[in-house]
Amino acid sequence: MRTLSLRLPLFLMPLLVFQATISSGQNSEFVPKTGIVLHVERKNWTPLAPAVVSGNNRKLTDGTLDIAVVPALYLQSERGNYWSPVDLLKSVPLSAQKRTVGVSADVVTVAAQPIRLHFSKKGDTIDFRVDARNLLWAKEISSVWPSQKLFAAVDPGSYQLQLVLSADSASQKLPIVVTRKQPGKQ
Repeated sequence: MRTLSLRLPLFLMPLLVFQATISSGQNSEFVPKTGIVLHVERKNWTPLAPAVVSGNNRKLTDGTLDIAVVPALYLQSERGNYWSPVDLLKSVPLSAQKRTVGVSADVVTVAAQPIRLHFSKKGDTIDFRVDARNLLWAKEISSVWPSQKLFAAVDPGSYQLQLVLSADSASQKLPIVVTRKQPGKQ
């Protein structure tokens, strides 16, 4: 089995690891064999309307596939990128274990709690639906685990939204506009 690092903020790279195993006989090895399709209900995200992101992850090959992943939504633009680790199975922010280290306990390490995806056969699908307003967000290059709601963390503007499960498994990018103004108000 090979281990790959996720596309995550630099401070998390050594802590968060993605592993996949295909159980199809004699050899088990890393093979990303799922396809992610992403949808949004609204392309203009405002504080009062749900910012629903939905989609599915479909098994594309034969055999059983068990994957431990740290899924994250990314909002990308020229002005800055944001990320939000998400538990796709529960539609909530991804859990993280925080641990203090050092004699004075002034350093905190954060380790994401991966979710496990199981596919029994080709064509199996895991559907998900989450309101991005209920997730926790942060700048992509940051020294903190995401802790702010969408409209507190993300600057208004145009973005490309993408779901990333691993270095080799990501959805297509969708255009999104984030605004803090209420509809009908100036």
